[in-house]
Amino acid sequence: MKKTLLSILGVATLALGSAQSAVVFGNLGQDETGALSDSSFNLTTLRWAAIGFQVNTNPGQWYDLQSVKIGLVGVGDVKLSLYTDVSGAPGGLVGSVFDTKSVSDEDFPAKVNFTLNQTLQANTPYWFVAERVGTGNTQWVANLAGTAPVEYTPVSPVQPNTPSGWTYLNALVSTDGGSSWAAPTGSNVPIVQSLSISVTAIPEPGTWAAMAILAGGAAFAGWRRRRQQTA
Repeated sequence: MKKTLLSILGVATLALGSAQSAVVFGNLGQDETGALSDSSFNLTTLRWAAIGFQVNTNPGQWYDLQSVKIGLVGVGDVKLSLYTDVSGAPGGLVGSVFDTKSVSDEDFPAKVNFTLNQTLQANTPYWFVAERVGTGNTQWVANLAGTAPVEYTPVSPVQPNTPSGWTYLNALVSTDGGSSWAAPTGSNVPIVQSLSISVTAIPEPGTWAAMAILAGGAAFAGWRRRRQQTA
């Protein structure tokens, strides 16, 4: 019986250990190696930018958001938050799901990682919202594909790595600290539509736990069957 329990535990551990994180949404590629553009959107304490997305029902159930990486350039502190959706725009901060990072290189854009650990709801729209905190001059860098004359071809976020069910909704800007939102205009349109982003998530734990239980149950049933045959 002891060996059987150890076998079941081993199968369950193997199944749960398979729940590896992956890039599930974004425009920086499977390995987050996508190049950053020279174009950027200036963030201030009142001038915010947002990328909307939805996690649809999917067999993998990639609902457990881990982190978000975006390209930033300049100097200052940037806050990246997770918002709910209200009428197609960021509605309200999801609890205390936000992270603030300091940007210190004025001339060269860098990919900055924000930790936002949060379990998301299926078939529910959300928004990633970036804003500058305090003084500074910080821009969210875009990922624009191609060379002249198509250097401003927007690269909207997609599912670059796994069939995660994450889909891109829209990109919006606010000039009043999130009180109201609107579509970008003029030269900001291709930039905001392709703001650099890479989202990492892991499969929903319940999915893998259920698989482990089923696998363990199968192992136990096989053991009992063999025991009865030799009795």
